Amino acid sequence: FPLDLIEKSKRYYYYCPNWRYKKAHQTKTKRLGEKKLEKEKERIKKSILTSIGKGRYSNNSIAAQYLRIDYKGLQEHLSSLFREGMSWDNKGFWQIDHSIPLSEVKEVDDIKKLWHYTNLQPLWGWENNLKSNRLDWREDEWAKELVEMRIKLGLEWILTGII
Repeated sequence: FPLDLIEKSKRYYYYCPNWRYKKAHQTKTKRLGEKKLEKEKERIKKSILTSIGKGRYSNNSIAAQYLRIDYKGLQEHLSSLFREGMSWDNKGFWQIDHSIPLSEVKEVDDIKKLWHYTNLQPLWGWENNLKSNRLDWREDEWAKELVEMRIKLGLEWILTGII
């Protein structure tokens, strides 16, 4: 029997060991591919965030390869995107976020594109948690209201200790 034509409704489905083997192999291969992708994402994330946390990285490091900019240039890029109240002194209250989230990655080659420095932006911690892994988070009505309320009340200033 051609393996692709066998359907569950056919009686041969349950008796064809080749089909069951093929299906199990496909599932296992898919799982291993996903695991490899997740491991690679975590390896790169840990390396880059460690380098940024140290406040330096060399031009031939993994961070420089993926971000495609030196540390001073990255600082200038993020500084240009700072909102009112953000500074390098209160780094603990804001986080570096991906405009297009890493959850959009489907292949290992796409990781490099999403770690490019132009895809990074500083967001307040609460804002980053609110955004999560969505692209259009500012379009949600409840998110708009929450952001406007926090800005109106000046909660960023309270968190950062400026006021």
